[in-house]
Amino acid sequence: MRRNISLLLVTGTFVALLLPAQNKKPTGSALEQALETKEYKKADDIIKSEVDRFTASANYDTLVHLIPFIGESNNAQHDAGKAAAAINAHIALLQKKIPPRRLVDAYRLAAEFYSSIGQSKYGYEASRLAHEQTLLDPSHTELDVARCEYNLGVYAYRLGDISLSLPHHRRAIQIRQTNTKTDPEDIYLSANSLGALMWNASKYDSAEYYYNSALTALSKMPLNEVNQYFRPANVYNNLAALYSVRGETTEGIKAMQQTIANFQKFIASKNAGSRRQSATEGLFEAMDNLAGIYKEVGDFAKAGELLKTSYQHKKTTLDPAHQGIFISEILLGQYYRDVHEYDSASAYLTSGLSKLNKAEGDYLFWAADAHYSLALMYDDQKNSTAARENYMKSEQLYDQSYQGDYDNAYMDFLRSASLFYAKNNEYPKAFERANKVYKYLIDVGEGSSVQAFYQLLNIAEINYLGKRYNDAIKFSDNAVTTINANMKQGIALMDSVKMEVFKPKAILISVRSAYELGKKFDTAFLKSLSARLHAGLQLLEKRKVLIDDEKSINILISDNQDIIDFTKEIELRLYDLTGSSTHLDNFINLHESALYTRIRGRLDKKNAIQFTGLPAAMQQEEDSLKNALAKGSENYLARINDWDAHLGKVKKNYPAYYNMRYATIFKPLSDLQSSIPDSHAVSSVRSDSILQLYKSYSER
Repeated sequence: MRRNISLLLVTGTFVALLLPAQNKKPTGSALEQALETKEYKKADDIIKSEVDRFTASANYDTLVHLIPFIGESNNAQHDAGKAAAAINAHIALLQKKIPPRRLVDAYRLAAEFYSSIGQSKYGYEASRLAHEQTLLDPSHTELDVARCEYNLGVYAYRLGDISLSLPHHRRAIQIRQTNTKTDPEDIYLSANSLGALMWNASKYDSAEYYYNSALTALSKMPLNEVNQYFRPANVYNNLAALYSVRGETTEGIKAMQQTIANFQKFIASKNAGSRRQSATEGLFEAMDNLAGIYKEVGDFAKAGELLKTSYQHKKTTLDPAHQGIFISEILLGQYYRDVHEYDSASAYLTSGLSKLNKAEGDYLFWAADAHYSLALMYDDQKNSTAARENYMKSEQLYDQSYQGDYDNAYMDFLRSASLFYAKNNEYPKAFERANKVYKYLIDVGEGSSVQAFYQLLNIAEINYLGKRYNDAIKFSDNAVTTINANMKQGIALMDSVKMEVFKPKAILISVRSAYELGKKFDTAFLKSLSARLHAGLQLLEKRKVLIDDEKSINILISDNQDIIDFTKEIELRLYDLTGSSTHLDNFINLHESALYTRIRGRLDKKNAIQFTGLPAAMQQEEDSLKNALAKGSENYLARINDWDAHLGKVKKNYPAYYNMRYATIFKPLSDLQSSIPDSHAVSSVRSDSILQLYKSYSER
């Protein structure tokens, strides 16, 4: 999932780039009151009267302040296009009447208005004209030019055009770092933005350097609400993306919670002023980003609730044409595709793309993300023609946006696309995409990173599909070695889970390839395969500790059904060879894992059940916390923390109940039976069904 980066926009995607505050419109005026009460004819009359009055007195300078009011009235009555036309006509009235420096103010004020309604294409054009007028001003300084370049970089990024944004930001920071008069605020802004762009290029060491430079500059600035809450929130938002992509999920969640808390404090402060809107948008994007972290570790319940809450807030707070609305719809479409709810996925992705296509601007990487998710959805539904069309469209958009660089979302796309081509016997296409990304990671110094693990696994799977089993073993084992090297001693559970999400697949590819190459299928050989497969299954058990809802567990099982099925096959072959009931029990327990999950899910819905060994007060606390989580919306993060604290208490004081209810997937039904009172007994009629199952697998 893409992260929203603060310039501000990563969301989402992660990294946010921020615009400095520009001119402010006066508050409390009759014109502002008319707009607040939606009396647009009255507002237009006031604007016309002001224009006539100041034109008659040749006081053109004063007319600049009307720009956001003109934009707001026309946008409310018509649309963004009409608003831009009206603003341009007003500025044309001022041309040759006011000096270039004042025209710069006019264009910057226009750009700020476009930013407030999420129209980055108009914002970029207004900033370009501000830059043009700056150069015409004989009194301009290099720092004035740097400010123009910075603003252009922000709007280009918001449009999803990374290749256009980067040179603007490089020119801005080059000027600022060499000029002794540069304010620390400007270093903060440029460093944070370049950190975002380095993150998008997967140059993580450079990204960290620039983020730390931003925090250093921030420490030199006056201590006020902006510097204490607003600006740190944006840097921590971006650092969370960096932590997440490195597999440091615990730090990522901490950083996101700091981001959200700081935005909330700033919004509630008395001096938020014109930045309150930007902080509100940043808060929504931070919720989207936190959802992305939870999704990466398989906690779809928390991810879905955060995405839905953010979307509802955006719809009630933002302009209907604001980019945040269609970004949320694309993110929700991705979420519903991940949980295999394809009708909802299609509806949100289609709606998001429709709004995006109507917006002024290309929004390249968001369009690419939407088409990528549609490609995955159609591939899941075995519609190869539609999947291919969307893969091709998505790749074209990614190429246009990044032009030779790759962020984690683009690399994820290329992995999926290469597998799609491999499954359709287009191996040259598959290897070309897989190899170029791996080479890129090596070139940017990330050849031993978590991203490199993903890419090695991708190459291994393509080789397996192409029946190149020796190469499949080589690359899958190399992938496992790479991810093991990233696992630090004392690493937090959530971090290890995030890093090892795809390790079971690497183990499966290696074991399957060895099986295909095998010549002597004796007990020793099959037991060695079984041991490796069970090590992979244990990683699924470790992930289970972090998720507690039926939907997420079902997706975990579904996404890893291949390793479950192949382990069952090996256990059955071992039973045939040895006659040992241990292997038959292993086979049965693996087969019944889905049934076990369904039973546990049904128990979750029967609040009247009192579990053996769990005090009634503790169960009442658990039921209350679950109900609070299910309601979502306000203070959702606080409820997540309360729930996590509860699980920690249950794990420590009632381990048998915790293991039965939350900590395992592959467990005999007899163990489940022992934890439930007799009045709620679960029966499992095995004999006939297991005999049929045994015959089926034996025949295979």
